[in-house]
Amino acid sequence: MVAWRQAARVGLLPRRDGPVIIISHVRPLGLGDSPEDAFHRGFAGYQWLCRRLHPMLWLHGHTSLAANARVRVQWGETTFVNVTGAVLVEIGEARRRR
Repeated sequence: MVAWRQAARVGLLPRRDGPVIIISHVRPLGLGDSPEDAFHRGFAGYQWLCRRLHPMLWLHGHTSLAANARVRVQWGETTFVNVTGAVLVEIGEARRRR
């Protein structure tokens, strides 16, 4: 329930030119998480937030590479990167916002 409250607090604000990058502890539900492990399952509220804001990059942690080896997941326009440990993320030119 906390994740839904966090997502709504950001996602229901009047739309602006951004955000381009979202940083969260846990990833959105079903986007490279470990659904068979209740402790490493993503949040549905964050998936809603991603569909609403269309960020180009979402950085998250929480899931060790032992639990899920997928470091990067692409979903539509958004690249999700598991930055648990140390990960280099290079950001190119900003894309055009809707």
